[in-house]
Amino acid sequence: MNELDEILLLKYLQNNCSEEELAIVNSWMNLSKDNRNRLLEMERIWHSGDKIRFAKESHILRAEKLLYSRIKDIEEKKQNISKSKWLYSTIKYAAAIIILFIGTYFAINYFGFNVTDYEIVSTSKTDPVRQIILPDGTKVWLNHSSILKYPKKFTEKKRVVELEGEAYFEVTKDTKRPFSVQNETLDVQVLGTVFNMNCDKNRQLAEVSLIRGSVKVTGKHDEGMIVLSSGQKAELNKSTKQMHVRTFNTQLDAVWHDGMIPFEDATISEIVSTLQHLYKTEIILSPDIDKSTYSGVIYQKENLDSVLLNLTLAMPIEYTKNEGKIYIKPIKK
Repeated sequence: MNELDEILLLKYLQNNCSEEELAIVNSWMNLSKDNRNRLLEMERIWHSGDKIRFAKESHILRAEKLLYSRIKDIEEKKQNISKSKWLYSTIKYAAAIIILFIGTYFAINYFGFNVTDYEIVSTSKTDPVRQIILPDGTKVWLNHSSILKYPKKFTEKKRVVELEGEAYFEVTKDTKRPFSVQNETLDVQVLGTVFNMNCDKNRQLAEVSLIRGSVKVTGKHDEGMIVLSSGQKAELNKSTKQMHVRTFNTQLDAVWHDGMIPFEDATISEIVSTLQHLYKTEIILSPDIDKSTYSGVIYQKENLDSVLLNLTLAMPIEYTKNEGKIYIKPIKK
């Protein structure tokens, strides 16, 4: 085996190899002194990293171009071809790992580009919703099991953040610096708006729900581009690569961030439909239910009974439960 698989090499450097994989690395290292020296050099470069950073594709391409330029210079100066090939392979391995996985002092100084300092905020399944204020004043609420990555300082021309999971954004308007939320599935671009984005890796659909303003949603794998208006929702199916838009009460997708369910001129039927969506419970309305409309806010509770009890205090209705279903009817006068 003359070359070591890059993925296996990365696992070795991260101390994540199984016993079988570690045996493969040791066998490769024992094949020759050159292999041992190459591995030692890559470990040295790896451990010179100070902390995790992000590298843009343009940086990677630029670094690769500089790589080949430097290697060409080495090959012209060295008469020992085998030695220059060894150096070529070593630097190629190291550059791929360093640029793609960690930003290090070596990468910054050797390749000649700056890597922006980033903040990484993450939440677990049990963490409460977390609010973050970005350097430009934009407010972000991060849902459970989510990760937000953003620069400590935005550039003069753009504001780009990365999201894995779900977040609610209230973007500070700045026409000179567009705001963009990116992940492996979608790219959402805005100037100043309020929207909810869910790009959890474990979900089949990636969604953007626009509450106020306008956004441009672009699939990262040639699925197309859609401009949303308030009250619209973009859904991208990761399997079929199809992106669709539908009209929706988009505020419902953002209830998780503040626990409030807003209504404006809504009938009891519309309110009940919303509660069914949020609590995944079948609610059956009596045909003679009041047709009046209501405006206000309902606070989401841990259980539906608490919400229904509050509704009975504000509306002329009562409810009963039977076999997992809820029945609502008007109060008899």
